[in-house]
Amino acid sequence: MAFAACSNEDFVNEVPSLEARGTIDVTLNVKKPTVWTADTRLGINENYKFVWEKDVDMIGAAVADGTTLGTINTDHKVPSNYAFSALTSAETSSFNGKSPISQGHYLFYYGYTDILDRGYLDLSVPAQTYKVEDTKTAIQQAVSRMKMIAPIVNLASGVGLVDAQTYNLNLSFVNLYTLVRVTVNSENFPDGVTPKLEKITLNTKTGSAAGFVKKAHANLGVIAGSGKANVVIPGADGMLVEDEMTTAKEEVNDLILNASNAAISTIYDQTGVSAEEKSGPVTLSIDGDLSLSTTEPTVLYLLAPKGTYNGGLTLTVETSEGTYTRNIDKPSSRDLTLEDNIQGIAADLDFSDGSGNVTLPKSFPIASADDWSHAVDFVNSHSIAYIGETVEFELNADVEVSTLPAFPLNIIGSKTLTLTNDYVMTEKSAAKFTASNITLGVKAGATLTLDAAVAFGSIMNNGTLNVNADQTIAIANNGTMNVASKSVSLSGGVTNGDDGEEIKGTINIAKDKVLTIETVALNNKVGDINVKGELVVNYASENEGTITNDGTISGSAAITNTGTIKNNAEGTISATAAIVNANGIIDNFGTLSADVTNDNGKVIIEKDSKSNNSATITNGTVDVKDVKTFATTQSGGTANYQFSGAAVVTTSVNNKGEYAAADAAGVGVTNITLNGSGWSLEGSAGADDTKVIAVPSQMTITGLTLKGATLDIKVALSKDVVVEGTSSISNSTGGSLVIEGNLIVEEGATLAVGEDVSFNAAASGNDKTAEILGTVNVEAGAAMYFATANVGSATVASATLNVKGDTEDITTAGIFGIKTLISFNNWGTVSSLSGNTAAGQVSLPNNKPSGTFKGNASIISFV
Repeated sequence: MAFAACSNEDFVNEVPSLEARGTIDVTLNVKKPTVWTADTRLGINENYKFVWEKDVDMIGAAVADGTTLGTINTDHKVPSNYAFSALTSAETSSFNGKSPISQGHYLFYYGYTDILDRGYLDLSVPAQTYKVEDTKTAIQQAVSRMKMIAPIVNLASGVGLVDAQTYNLNLSFVNLYTLVRVTVNSENFPDGVTPKLEKITLNTKTGSAAGFVKKAHANLGVIAGSGKANVVIPGADGMLVEDEMTTAKEEVNDLILNASNAAISTIYDQTGVSAEEKSGPVTLSIDGDLSLSTTEPTVLYLLAPKGTYNGGLTLTVETSEGTYTRNIDKPSSRDLTLEDNIQGIAADLDFSDGSGNVTLPKSFPIASADDWSHAVDFVNSHSIAYIGETVEFELNADVEVSTLPAFPLNIIGSKTLTLTNDYVMTEKSAAKFTASNITLGVKAGATLTLDAAVAFGSIMNNGTLNVNADQTIAIANNGTMNVASKSVSLSGGVTNGDDGEEIKGTINIAKDKVLTIETVALNNKVGDINVKGELVVNYASENEGTITNDGTISGSAAITNTGTIKNNAEGTISATAAIVNANGIIDNFGTLSADVTNDNGKVIIEKDSKSNNSATITNGTVDVKDVKTFATTQSGGTANYQFSGAAVVTTSVNNKGEYAAADAAGVGVTNITLNGSGWSLEGSAGADDTKVIAVPSQMTITGLTLKGATLDIKVALSKDVVVEGTSSISNSTGGSLVIEGNLIVEEGATLAVGEDVSFNAAASGNDKTAEILGTVNVEAGAAMYFATANVGSATVASATLNVKGDTEDITTAGIFGIKTLISFNNWGTVSSLSGNTAAGQVSLPNNKPSGTFKGNASIISFV
């Protein structure tokens, strides 16, 4: 390996994490390792050595000390990675890179792989396939997949000799794998049949704790050795010291060989690798038709991780006519070691019927769709031999298949088998399958119709699922599930939609069909459930999405609703257990005959909807949309609603007629919302089409809500006031009038309190509260008195209270007084505004971190 001497200024480093380092021009002069063979074609020569292929072979140089120069990375990640290409086809070849490399410690490896964003250096066992039609021989194809590493080279000091122009670092590699030659001899073919070779598998012996390494990356610290004992440094003459390189290679090779049946080599790190990907067999697949012969052996090669496997190995040869298995045990006089020499293994296949060693497998390992197709084709092509047998497929990975086979099948494992095409599960086909731990999936675009109960562990639907038979397994629906042909009972649980992935599921229950939930809950996550027939809930269930009912919702168990239940005009909700409406909405256009317990929930009573005179709505908010119709319903008969607890029954009105309906005896309204401008509160109400109203007559009505409303009071009012939108309260009588009650101004709302309007009195018995999340303007001549008040909140800093001073026409300043100053909390802005001669009077607020007080506070006495 030659280095051209360069100063730090000669090159601009392209790797940000290594900017402080100098760079070096590098040319590699490299040998591949030796193996025993007699193949003389390209890729391996007559001296049993690999040869490089010009413009094909690439060597990588991975920085091993990216974080701190001279310190091997402990997280095993590579910050920079350089590629070098072979310049000649020979046993020894020079390799050129596209750019200089930075000073540092380097792990040179073959073959080159891209490492981006400080990734790991992948040392996973490559996929192995013998291509029958390839022009390269079996051994050449195997050799092309070999991975190798060299001892780490310390180039952290850059060029050490001032006068040197080049360094010749004779770099050589260590194989990660043994080349295993499998010689397949065959005899006693079945009459008229020529078996074909389909797959060769080598594994550590059954019962091993680990197996061969599969997916892994380089453990840089282990390769470097304790105290960097395995790191080589260029000598004073600019060359690698041969003895040091040889010793380091031997040490690295010993590390590779420390693999066993129970553990992989310590040169590998498997951080972030799933358990199923860490270890397993090495497999050589066959691409094309490879016929066996009784006169000539079939010789193939595969790569197996080097190591000492005294627990034994198992060779499996799969053919079109059956499977051959051979156990290789530790020899009595030495270790069973896979190292650099080619390891030959013979497989003597006897196809004799009944007495041969090639047997029809009863269990097939399945790790891919190809494995599934191969296994199905094999069983179908030997169907007579499998008559009366139940075949076993062991699912080792999630697999997608187009259909299910026609023969009896037991599927084991804990994976997902997904159907990509339409399939109908009849009683006859369902009886053939046992898969108690397997999830049966339905891919988007596919339809699975269940005309019988299935013996799978669960169902995951991302397509269309037609359920026409009772099921006892869990169903997760992220597509469309239909109950359309028959009424069904589900006792394994149903989850509709995936709230974590925000995938919406839909369940449709057709008219005259019944879906009954038993034993395990129905959880409607972010999905839609459309009921045209009947949904019977006999096990406590939850709705976080939307249920639209045009039929019947019944059952003996409670539904906890945190989403929306829309009961349309034809719909009836008649469950015997109360619906727990927890921050949810029940929008009733039809018949609500079930009790509802509101936990911060809301029930909307639409026009012409009804109840049954016994179902009770407890607590929460009830919003009545058409108060005249509602009042008629509530006046008697068997369709009225019942309310209890702290239920707030509110309705919006647009004129005196609607207002009077809300204020009628027995209606049950607790709060009336006045919409729009022009309202006048007087001693006597006006005509129905006016907005002249009287003080509410019903004791159940505790307050009025102003929604973008203007209200002129001509009589006193003893009710709470809630403000939404931009609203105002005035007094045109010329004398002072008092509103006695609590005040709530919602966020974004504005209330103007005019001259001669007083909220409460400055009396010691005042116990009223003000919650101002919007804006309140206390005009000249207005007064507001409360025991406690909050302007804003910990999450609302935009609230504003403006108390205005006197004017030329109104000689009294506005007043906002609080009885207990410590209970006057301000997260927003409180202002005493100047006037003609006197500023607005306001008690001193208790400013929170976001609170601001402007002007001067006043002492306001409560007596």
